[in-house]
Amino acid sequence: MTVFFMPITLAIIHMIFAYNIVQQILQLLGVINKRLMLGVSVGTSVVMVAFYGAVYLMTAKVYKNIVTRR
Repeated sequence: MTVFFMPITLAIIHMIFAYNIVQQILQLLGVINKRLMLGVSVGTSVVMVAFYGAVYLMTAKVYKNIVTRR
């Protein structure tokens, strides 16, 4: 599980550290709505985690079927 969820964990950590830089770039482009940006960032993280969780469950199910068949 650790190896499977490490990429999503690192992606979220990367997004947290990059948040201020992205916010500054968007301000240069004229986007000033910080609340919207935070909502989009959190929403994106939730979608990524949900997708990763679904892929994990499918992978675990297939792996379990392969292992128990033998």
